[in-house]
Amino acid sequence: MVENGYPDALTILADAYENGYYGFERNTEKAFEYYLKVANLGELHSQL
Repeated sequence: MVENGYPDALTILADAYENGYYGFERNTEKAFEYYLKVANLGELHSQL
């Protein structure tokens, strides 16, 4: 789903990187990268 640009999956992945959820190591740079991808798809809640 992430590979296909599914906005909800990208947001979950961004949240995981931002907060260290689901065993992901915190990485704000990667989180920003995924939030930006979601924003470019037109999803408003990722831009908050």
